[in-house]
Amino acid sequence: MKKISFIVVILLLIGNFNALVKAQSIDKKYYVFLRNAETSDLLYLNDSIPYLMNRSPLEVFPKYKNLYDAYKEITPVELKFEFGTQIPPFNHTAYQVMWYLKDSVLYLSDIKFYSLRICDYKSVFPNNEQYKLMEKLTKVKIDKTKRPLSSDPFRHTNTIGMILANWFNDTLLIKRARDSFEDIEKWLLSTPLEELVFKNGKLISIKTTDTY
Repeated sequence: MKKISFIVVILLLIGNFNALVKAQSIDKKYYVFLRNAETSDLLYLNDSIPYLMNRSPLEVFPKYKNLYDAYKEITPVELKFEFGTQIPPFNHTAYQVMWYLKDSVLYLSDIKFYSLRICDYKSVFPNNEQYKLMEKLTKVKIDKTKRPLSSDPFRHTNTIGMILANWFNDTLLIKRARDSFEDIEKWLLSTPLEELVFKNGKLISIKTTDTY
């Protein structure tokens, strides 16, 4: 009986050790993802749940970060967010793009400017010039038949349509952003990293991955 009890204890210890190693591994991997992420953009797989991204689909355009340099009101700012809720802007990034994966097609839905208040958008861009400049950069016209994101009035201000990201032929790594009231440890351990592969802006595969 003592021998059996001893074996049970050993197995429990091994199980706990393996769980600890696994937790530490997931934690470490998440920090690698966060540290290597090159964008503060967000991706929505539906209208309300944002995902952190490792890169921006706009990075194929060399000067995309300087697109709004002619506007003196738009400047880089230093921001801090609650852990895991967003990736702070860096490398002189003055704006954040909201991407929308709708019916397996990637769209540019919204543009948020860190140095502007929502109420100032119309005075700075009276004729939606922010989207006209994006059309010029991407060489894709905004599709007014596609309804943009609308669930968050502090992020979703576009009402005119969306831009199909048909230039994008690459892979994105995404992780669901943590809700501000969500337990950090639980979020780290239970929220997987997803790998999305696109061709001409269309999703051709999606899988949970350990590749960071």
